[in-house]
Amino acid sequence: MKYYTGIGSRETPKPILEIMERIGQYLAEQGWTLRSGAAPGADTAFEKGCKSAKGDKEIYLPWASFGQRPLNKDGYFCMKIKDRAMSAKAGVIAAKHHPAAEYLTPAAMDLHTRNVFQVLGQDLTTPASFVVCYSGPAGGTQQARRIALANNIPIFNLIDGQDAILALKKFLEMPIGGWCPFTHATVVLV
Repeated sequence: MKYYTGIGSRETPKPILEIMERIGQYLAEQGWTLRSGAAPGADTAFEKGCKSAKGDKEIYLPWASFGQRPLNKDGYFCMKIKDRAMSAKAGVIAAKHHPAAEYLTPAAMDLHTRNVFQVLGQDLTTPASFVVCYSGPAGGTQQARRIALANNIPIFNLIDGQDAILALKKFLEMPIGGWCPFTHATVVLV
């Protein structure tokens, strides 16, 4: 299977959410499995696109009631409940990559641990091939980015605009010029 991580800020601008939804749909159509986290905003946009193409997904919940998703059904997992031992291992990884882990509340730590699964998978040894996100210098998405960087996983941050889209297209070996299924617009190289 081919995995990618689709995540980002809850405050992602609407035009970027639309692009994320299209990316989610396109990648599902190409056989990619989405890994995300059920948060409003970016996570939900990727999930919506994936669902529209009936794609495979792994949506990691930090606790059972998060995001009002169906627990352990249709690609939704709460690893804290499903596999406590694996969740504990992911917690160690999360703490290693968070600059202030000792100050996090248990709920915040659960959110950051969820990011470990989004990037490394349920077994923590099947990393995503790449991360697509919308993320500034702070926030929960930074945790996933730190884990991806530590594992040499490419990151395409849509906060970088057209440059990120062009880099993602190149990574996916898509034609650089012309019509772009991510934006339904012509990408102009300047």
